[in-house]
Amino acid sequence: MTVRRLDPGPNRALQGKHRSPLPVILVIAIAALWPSLLNGGPFYHPDTPTYLRAAAAGSYKTVGLRTAWTDKFLHVYVRQKPGIAGPSDVSMAETQGPVTLKGRSIYYGIFLYLSYLLGSLWIVVAVQSLLAATSVYLTVRTIGRAQGMPVPRTWILVIGLIATLGTSYGFFAAYLMPDIFTGLGALAVANLLFLWNCQSRSEKVFWIALLAYAMLVHSTILMLGAGLLLVSVAFALWQRIPITFAQLASVGGCIAGALLGQAAYSMAVTAGTGEPPVRVPFVAMRLIADGPGYDYLQEHCPTERYVYCRVLGQEHPYSDVLLWSTDPNISLFRGLDADDQRASAEQQTRFVFAVLKEHPLAVMSTAARNSMAQLLGMDLSNFNYSAVNRQRFDSAVPSASYASMKLTRAYDGRMPTRFVETSMAVLCALSLLFLVAFLAGSKLNAGPQVRAYCLCILAAIAINAAVCGALSGPKGRYESRLIWVLPIIAAAVAATSGAVMMAANRDV
Repeated sequence: MTVRRLDPGPNRALQGKHRSPLPVILVIAIAALWPSLLNGGPFYHPDTPTYLRAAAAGSYKTVGLRTAWTDKFLHVYVRQKPGIAGPSDVSMAETQGPVTLKGRSIYYGIFLYLSYLLGSLWIVVAVQSLLAATSVYLTVRTIGRAQGMPVPRTWILVIGLIATLGTSYGFFAAYLMPDIFTGLGALAVANLLFLWNCQSRSEKVFWIALLAYAMLVHSTILMLGAGLLLVSVAFALWQRIPITFAQLASVGGCIAGALLGQAAYSMAVTAGTGEPPVRVPFVAMRLIADGPGYDYLQEHCPTERYVYCRVLGQEHPYSDVLLWSTDPNISLFRGLDADDQRASAEQQTRFVFAVLKEHPLAVMSTAARNSMAQLLGMDLSNFNYSAVNRQRFDSAVPSASYASMKLTRAYDGRMPTRFVETSMAVLCALSLLFLVAFLAGSKLNAGPQVRAYCLCILAAIAINAAVCGALSGPKGRYESRLIWVLPIIAAAVAATSGAVMMAANRDV
């Protein structure tokens, strides 16, 4: 029995170039706008103001540009000096420099701030929707080429519309956070490592540029990409799937670029403020909240000086409260003064290794439990603002932007999310079952590259759960921002493998 496949090589990748993909991409992108249109505006996260204010502060220090987002920076950090203009109510009592966080990428903040300067944060929603729609289109079409069965544009449109209406895709495209780039980054790695020969040069450039930016805007995407690269190379060597230097360099170069970008940001912050940025002690708080870290502190605080020792007066501490509470009697980070915040960040590495050395089984078991909880947990709770979030926005968002935010459904907790949460769970469960059956089935269904591609996506979901669940703690948002890619891959594979099997049956 033979199966006639079309040549999926580079020349084949250019077939159909005369038919513009733009109409399909635009329809998918417009369909993805429905959550933001229903909401009445883009969705904010409590960290969104931090991204915007960091970019606003940078623009003020470099070119002197002042906007409503610059006011807090001027009020808190600018010292009144001869020749330096500042608002009349600048605090003269400030003696400590600002604590700048590493985890809030200035590169995404610049994107948000430029959109604000151009007139509307809706620009962010439009760009993210277009990038996601383009990624969906290219992914489905490239899987078809690899299978030797070109996917009709109508099928791509249907797959895209199902994703926008039945998964978290549209919500995260409208989120003023870099979360959408988690899914896009995973697609980029898989396409570059396993479907390289099925793409035109311009498509490869698109994926490389997208991956490079995705890794710049969030450190978890950088960790995800590095983990996927290692796992994929090991699998390719085991299965003898050829991966060229160009393919490795396309992903490895993005990783190197992201590391250089982080280093450049740290140097700029140090030069501008006199202090380097600090990394939020997520892992230390996770260990304390889970128990092993708390037990270690109980045993060692009498002899060792940790900022974290002040937690011993609390019962059942919660990691997010320890990190972000403004109450100095509770907080182990945000509520502390600048010197103690830096000490909390600096002590994390020593503390984590000490806890791991003394309680290895407890640390590993809690990490595994959190990872599994992350893998199985997904929700859209962030798209209805809690009372705590509204309080945060009230103090951190300029009055004009806050007034428009108050008119949205999310602000009042009226954004309907239950249907999408349910449909996403059903679609993802069916997609996972299909892909497992597909990978366990006859190798006639697909070539090794397509099978490796599917495993790469599944590995991305597992690595994301391990990184986010173990290091930060299980939250539905962490899974929902990536899991939407699963039904897209499953649908593309189902469409093309079905066509391959029908062709095989005709040849019997």
